[in-house]
This record gives sequence, structure tokens and C-alpha cells, in this order.
Amino acid sequence: MNHRLFILFPELHLSEINALAEKYKCSEIINFTNNTREQQYSIPTLQVHQIENVEQIIQQTINEYTQFVATFSQTTLSKNKTIRHLKINKLPVYWLTPFSVKHPYNHWAYNVFLLKNYLSFHTQPNEKYFVALPNQLKYIAPFINELLKIYSFEIIFSINGKQKNYEQTIFHFFKNHLKNIWRIGQIKPNKEIENKNQTILFLNTPQEFSYLKKVESVAQPYFNNVGLNTVHFCYLDWIKSKTIHSGFYKAKPSFLLLLKIAYSSLCIKYKLKKFRCTIEVNKVQFNTEIILKEIESILIEKSHYLYSYQWLINYFKQSPQLKAVFYEDEFYIFGRIISAAKKQSAATHFTCYGIQHGMFSDFHTVYNISDKEIKPDAQNNENGLPLPDFFITWGNYFTSHFLKHNSLPHGFVKELGNPIYLFKHSKNKYAENGHTKKSFTFLYCLTSEILFEKELPIVNNILQKYQGATLIIRCHPQFVFNVSAHHFHSSVSIKNSENVSLTDDFNLSDIILCSAHSTVFLDALAYNKKVIRLKTNITDSSMNYQSTDCLTLHANNEVPFLEKKQEETIAKNPFLQNETTQWTRFINEMKNHA
Repeated sequence: MNHRLFILFPELHLSEINALAEKYKCSEIINFTNNTREQQYSIPTLQVHQIENVEQIIQQTINEYTQFVATFSQTTLSKNKTIRHLKINKLPVYWLTPFSVKHPYNHWAYNVFLLKNYLSFHTQPNEKYFVALPNQLKYIAPFINELLKIYSFEIIFSINGKQKNYEQTIFHFFKNHLKNIWRIGQIKPNKEIENKNQTILFLNTPQEFSYLKKVESVAQPYFNNVGLNTVHFCYLDWIKSKTIHSGFYKAKPSFLLLLKIAYSSLCIKYKLKKFRCTIEVNKVQFNTEIILKEIESILIEKSHYLYSYQWLINYFKQSPQLKAVFYEDEFYIFGRIISAAKKQSAATHFTCYGIQHGMFSDFHTVYNISDKEIKPDAQNNENGLPLPDFFITWGNYFTSHFLKHNSLPHGFVKELGNPIYLFKHSKNKYAENGHTKKSFTFLYCLTSEILFEKELPIVNNILQKYQGATLIIRCHPQFVFNVSAHHFHSSVSIKNSENVSLTDDFNLSDIILCSAHSTVFLDALAYNKKVIRLKTNITDSSMNYQSTDCLTLHANNEVPFLEKKQEETIAKNPFLQNETTQWTRFINEMKNHA
């Protein structure tokens, strides 16, 4: 009898996986996490992209997963009430859970549905299956068992190590809420930041490389030209910093309001028991504990979002000078807080705009938002998913993808383009590539070491056809590793990038090579460069784009004849709206309505 071990979650350490494989005499590991190099396992390993029928399996998984999450939010749990009825100041706490965000990488549910659909295609009568669960996810074991029970096979849940108590105690509750109240009480205004009449607000995430900070820096002169002043800050700064933006400081919730938030959170914590029950969603019976644990986590470990929500409500009410608020992560927890606060403030003097901050496609299930999530449930007309007033996208591809999942009006989306490309990149003059040269210069922009190993056959197929070429290697800033010249075709001259700026490397190159999911291909198109997307798996889904400027190649594709780009104008493509007039017209209209 063959034994297969499924690895669904990245929390499991390599040594634990190998120990499990030995303990249960497994003949193969099937790794859904795609985060460990294959040769490190003690037995043969199959990665997701190597699975037969993988495209069909993943598409089926996406549909089932997103429909399941959407339907749950409308399902009656207690006394004709849905999970959305657990509210703090009219905000359903459910919309702050990772389950409701439905991220394919950052939540366990996607890979569980992926396992279900894998088995629907590949179940064998003489095989035994094992699913390895990390300690912190032990509570989802009954859900997995129920989801997979329709198949005739055995699942053994392997929990490694000593069990820890993951229960959220009342002590942790008061500790975290008192800490938040104390932090807010100690915060001071940042007097170094000039608090002039700032009418355009950019609310950036806490990340060091925030996309919105870059947007504000390149767009600021265009707003200033029409008399609109901009400012950016993060509404979560009070958690780690001693000072915050002075205007935001003035809207700090009173001590009584802070106590009210803590009390409301405590009430919901005790109401959770009434919502703990077994229900059926899309023919799957399960206990709601798997979602209630996430709500409890919001009330305790992530309660800073609840205080920030009230703070933003106050700020929006007290800032009549505001004309527009721009923010990233609009469909994540960070952005949902802003959207909900704007709605609860009842402010009509400004408009909220979510701005696309990266690529997304079918696989990026966060953006697969359905009417079931957007619309209220049958008992309440104020509990739909918090949305911005408008969503700004980079181009038609992203607009079409977002709107095909729901019935939102087309006017909800403003297809203005990526302001960084339009305002910053358009100013750059492209260096001469030396079009009289006979040989090509390729720039290979790496991502992770795992993907490098998978992309290498495609890269060498290209280099074999264009012998004598120069290959510049540029590492991702977060994944720096050594790349030896012996990996590549012997006729190629290998150089390591010494430039900090990607633009400088573009100027040295004729053709850009990058991972299919990487936004580098959009950078290349914006800089009027030919680009080849190296596709090794299905994670970029429907983005099999082919044009004279952009090719998508698999390992088994024939390498086409490539010509150096002569024209100076940027060719049209479905990903990037490339006319700056869209943004400038938008800014002028904002000024006229001020």
C-alpha cells in the first residue's frame, strides 16, 4: 500500500516533515506550500505545479473556496442571525477576519480546498493519505475530515510535538485592551510635520516599502499645481511610534470612547458562544468554531484595529478640509477599516479611493468579491462588505477581472493607470541600447531560489537560441542568493547587476526576463522594454498574455524569433492604461468640485 503525506501549511519545519514521512512509512510527499526546495526532503516530492490536471484542479478550487466563504457570511447561525450581526459601532467584526479576506497564501482554507479537489482527480483505492497539521491549526482537523469524507480513503491527522494551549483567556483580553488604551493615552503629536491645510490624504500601510508612499511622492506636484496639498501617514502608527500626525492626534478618542470599545469587545467575546453551532454550507457540515476563533483573535490580539476604527471615524468627522482619501489594501483588513470608518462617520465632504497596489488575477482570490459579500443579509441592510467609494485600477485587464465576479456598476472602477509609471517613469529618458549591436543583452530579474531552479530550463532554452548574448543577473531585494555562471548556457557572458535602480539595469538591456507573477513585467512594459514572462506554475492563472512586446513562455514552448525594440512610444497592452491625461483630468475635476 502506498502512503502519501500532504503538506498544506508552511508552519511545519522540514525536520518535522521528514520525521513524519519516516514514522508513517510514506513513499511520497505532496507539497502544497511551494516553499521548500525539493531535494531537502528525505523521499520523492511532488510540488503543486507538477500535478497532473493542475489547471483544472486549481480553477475548481478557486471557485469552491470563494463561493464557500461568500455563502457562509449569509448563512443563519443563531436566532435568524448571521455572523455579520456581531458588531462594534456598526462594523461587523467578521469582515476583519482572515477567513473573510480569503487570501490564497495567508489562510489555511485555500489549501484545504485544494486538497479536496486534488483527491477528486487522483484518489487511488490502494493508497493511504496523511495530512500533517501544525499545533496552532489542530482545531481545523474536524473541518478537514468533514470536507473530505465523501471520498473513500483514510486521513490521519499528525500533530507534532507537545500540545500548547491556544485558548484566548480573559487575562489576555484585558492585557491587550489595557495596553491599547495606555498607548493611546501616551501618544504625542508630531510637531515636526507641518500641519497645513492638507486636502488630499494618502493612508499608507505600515510596511517599509509602502506602494502608497511612492504614489504620494510622485503625484504630489500634480496635486500642488491645482492648489491641492497632500499628506501621508499610517493610522496604525500609534502602535509602535511615540508620535503621530498632529491632525490625526487631535481626533484621538476620549477615554470614555476607549472604554466603550473595550466593553463592546468583551460583550461580543461572550456572545460568541451563542454563534457556536454546526451548520451546512454548500453541502459541507462544520462547526463555526473555525471562524469564531478568528473573531476572538480580532477582539484580543488585533484589537488595535478596533481602536483605530473609532479614531478614523473621529478624524473624518473633524476634518472638513479633506477632499479625497487614497489608500492601498482596500480589500484587506487595513483598507476595510478605512472604508467602514468613512461610512460610519457619515462624512460627505470627501471621497474614498482604493488604489490597486500590485498585480492580481484569478488566483488572487482576495479580489474575487461576489454580490453575496457586498450585499447585506436578509435581516440587516448595513452589514455588507465595507468598500471604498471607488477603486482605481492600472488597466483594463484588472478592471475586467474585478468586475466579472459581481454586479457593481462599471463606474465603481476608475481605470486611471499606475501613477508611479505615469508620473515618474514617463520622465525617464531611455538610454540607447546600442541597436547596432549584433548580440542581445538580457536582464534576468530573479525572485526566489525555488523559482530560479524551475525557471532555469526556460532561460537556457532562450540563451541557446541567442548564443553569444550577455545575461545580467539581478536578485530580488528580499531574496538574495548566489547564482553560479555554470547554471547557464556556455556561450553566454554572465554579469551580476551592480545597480541599485532597476531603471539603470533596464537601460543596459534589450530584453527583460522575469517570473510570470512578478510586477517586473509591468515595469518593463512601462519602460518600453520587451519582456519574457517565465511561467512555471498556474499561480498567475489567466495571465497568459502574448504580444510583440510581452511573451509568456513555459519550459516546453518553442522560443520565438526576437527583435530589438526600435520604437520610442509605449505600445498599448491590457494591463496598463498609459495616458497621463487620465490622472491629470481626474485631479483637475477634483479641484473643480472642491
